[in-house]
Amino acid sequence: MRQGKAFLILIFCCLTLQAAFAMGPLARAFKSFNTGDYVATIKLLKNFNGSKKSEKAVKWYLSAISQARLQKFDQAVDSFARANRYKQEARDFFYEYGQALYAANSLEEARRNFLKSVGKKFKKATSLYYVAHISQILEQHKTAKRYYRQILKEEKRDKNVLQIASFQLAEVLLSMAETTKKPAAKVKKYVLPQMRKAIVIQPEHRLVVEIKNRILEVQRQYGLDPNQMINGKTLPERRWNLSFKEVISYDTNITQSTDLITAQATQKDSYIYTSSLRGKYTLNPNNRFIANPEVQLLHVKHSDQDNATVFENDAYQIIPALNNSLEHSAFGKPASFLFGLEYNYTARDRGQKHEIIKYATSITQYIGEKFRYFSGGNTGVKFKLKTYRAFQKTQDNNTFSMVLDQVISLKSGNLLLFFISADFINNIGLSRESTNSFLFRVDYIIPEFLKGYMLNIAHGFTLIDTRQQQATRGYERQFNPSLKLTKNISRKFSVAYGHDYTRVTSKDKTGHEYSKNVTSLELKYKF
Repeated sequence: MRQGKAFLILIFCCLTLQAAFAMGPLARAFKSFNTGDYVATIKLLKNFNGSKKSEKAVKWYLSAISQARLQKFDQAVDSFARANRYKQEARDFFYEYGQALYAANSLEEARRNFLKSVGKKFKKATSLYYVAHISQILEQHKTAKRYYRQILKEEKRDKNVLQIASFQLAEVLLSMAETTKKPAAKVKKYVLPQMRKAIVIQPEHRLVVEIKNRILEVQRQYGLDPNQMINGKTLPERRWNLSFKEVISYDTNITQSTDLITAQATQKDSYIYTSSLRGKYTLNPNNRFIANPEVQLLHVKHSDQDNATVFENDAYQIIPALNNSLEHSAFGKPASFLFGLEYNYTARDRGQKHEIIKYATSITQYIGEKFRYFSGGNTGVKFKLKTYRAFQKTQDNNTFSMVLDQVISLKSGNLLLFFISADFINNIGLSRESTNSFLFRVDYIIPEFLKGYMLNIAHGFTLIDTRQQQATRGYERQFNPSLKLTKNISRKFSVAYGHDYTRVTSKDKTGHEYSKNVTSLELKYKF
């Protein structure tokens, strides 16, 4: 437009040499135009009827520009046509004419004028862009592709034009790919790389957000999104998780740490310091299979280092696991077939010598299914087989478990969790210790109990069939109400207060009946 104004100034200067036009309507019209008063410019030009072609060319050209600025594009197109008949030769003429035609949706004619603008080398890159974009709108994809590539080849300075041209070239390639037999392969090979090239041109430009969203949209459309599984399940962008947790708890009645459900109480209290570090990585080699290798390191220390029955529970555990899923659909919704393996190495102060040494190992295998049958939330079913081998053969056991859980999302936004499990423990070292236990637990979670606080209220009930010890212990019952209040300090750091009450009833009131309270403070950091 600067070149156009320069041309107008030159014409105006020439005209002002003639006294006849010094105070005429053309001079006043140009003055109004130069101040941005386009309405006055148009009115003044209506009263001017120049006798020369050059004067008429200026009149209609100036009228056309003013009308275009007022977005009266149909009138502007007519004025540009009149100026063209009088051989208007301003460098920006065809560019401005093309823009008016484009706005008036006269695309073919607009493209011809932009090509003439390219010939005059006026705003060549932008003019080429209009030529390519109009061809794209007209679905003349090969033509559009040729001109977009010409821009990328010839333009070196205007990064804005380069970026939008690169992005639109990708859209053209996408339209061409859609007409082939295997569009996904073409999209993967040509379209997505071209979109990523557009990002590199100006990584901080606001257009990048649109390009990234478009990449994600195209990937999902053609099943190429690395974060979307075949059933629609979406994986997080960040594939790794690492967290550290420190729990300081006060236990009024320390129970012996064994793998058996029938652990005995010591009648001793103590503070317990539990530190855990957990790392997890998500792998999805294809859009059906997910593998989650993870490892957890756990360390437990009791403040009471004088009572052997307490500090013998000091321990550490190393727990690597591989949790996998095959993604599919069930009941018209995403579902997962689950299978995995967990190894647990436990070391304890079993000699009561303030020395932590190997205590036991266990291997747990499981299969299961996670699906959504009820509209309220997911349902999970698992079958587990655990082999536990301790330093004392009398504690060796195998456990077969069946687990059912159900999530229900309430209209209030709160959650109900139901958990049922049945554990059949076969103590192969000492058969009289074999038990069957049945756990029923309900959690009520209020995500926004207070602003920034989450409350979890739960109650668990366990029924224990002591099998061979029925005569002395009968059916034991464990009641376990609890609550946990969590505050997210930041996106990575949280603090939680918890309280658990446990009461176990038994025929053997001396050896197996007890109650306890555990109060805890939990600090958790996610890296």
